[in-house]
Amino acid sequence: MKRIKILILSFLIISITHSQNLLPNPSFEDQNICDEHTAKCSPAAWFFSRQVTAQGFYTIKVPGIVGNNYLGLIAAQPNSEKRSYWETRLLCGIEKGKKYIIRLQVAADQVGPNLNHIGIYFTNNFIFSWTDTLMQPDNYISLHDAKVKKLKNQWFLIEKEFEATENSSHFIIGNFSQTSNTEILLKLGVKTSYNILIDDLSLTPLKPIPCGEAEAIEKSLYAITKRHLESYAPKAPVVAPPPVVVSPPTEAVTIDTLIIPNVLFDLNSFTLKNDAALDTYQAYFSDPSITKIRVVGFTDAAGSVAYNLKLSSRRAQEVARVLRDRYHVPFALIETEGKGISKDYEEREKNRRVEVYVYH
Repeated sequence: MKRIKILILSFLIISITHSQNLLPNPSFEDQNICDEHTAKCSPAAWFFSRQVTAQGFYTIKVPGIVGNNYLGLIAAQPNSEKRSYWETRLLCGIEKGKKYIIRLQVAADQVGPNLNHIGIYFTNNFIFSWTDTLMQPDNYISLHDAKVKKLKNQWFLIEKEFEATENSSHFIIGNFSQTSNTEILLKLGVKTSYNILIDDLSLTPLKPIPCGEAEAIEKSLYAITKRHLESYAPKAPVVAPPPVVVSPPTEAVTIDTLIIPNVLFDLNSFTLKNDAALDTYQAYFSDPSITKIRVVGFTDAAGSVAYNLKLSSRRAQEVARVLRDRYHVPFALIETEGKGISKDYEEREKNRRVEVYVYH
């Protein structure tokens, strides 16, 4: 009798934990109707990292385990180091030191999914780019050592327990491996793009946690229906110390360009020396007419391409963090991108910069 009670209690604990999924629309069955085309273009509450066009549901007809919809990720593609990613905001942020379980179903369109090429990355903002990009953070959660169970229709159930290393509010899934796309495709024997499919995704705390804002966050994510942003190719602004503001001619959309020079960062560091250094621009960040803020990082040509791409991305993310924490700019309005090496200017230090485009 005592054993039965223990089993019942264990079942209740597991049931409670599994039910508290911190991810919205986990089976991707709810579809977003894009305002721009009045068409089903992506799963509700989820966002494709590439913003010039919206990526829809995967088109190769591998029958899903849960429903009819699932995500597709380009884990590696030939003749390019870029990859694709999906992201969302957590219904309840994860907390440093607490343990969680990530579960998902994965498949691949050509070869069985290789867990070295899929991982989870937690941030405190959305990370968007104008094209497919490359993210290689040091602190992502790899799934290469996850538990694996074979399902039907080429699908596998993946499960991993982990401890959060920092407080985070956003979730990104994709291939964060340091291995190059060329090497990945060579090892897999694949000559075209290597695509991984994702379905029935859940992130649950090991112990139930209070999450009073979950419903409001989910509603706000579902309410974002514009997924095809207009491309904008800003001209190289004139830079002169101290930092200056260059305003382009007034058009249908007004864009203020703010130049954050390298002097505000330590050498080879992405941390700002002083958050208050941006107070000069505070009026630009608090303008109620803002519709979007795009933060773009650049470096000079010293060092490898991969290193500079990562450094430029982290500097852009650092400025975005300051915009949120110090100036209370909603992260839903902020996009970040690292463009790596810049050769726009003859003076080397002018290429080491962060540009902030404020759209009205």
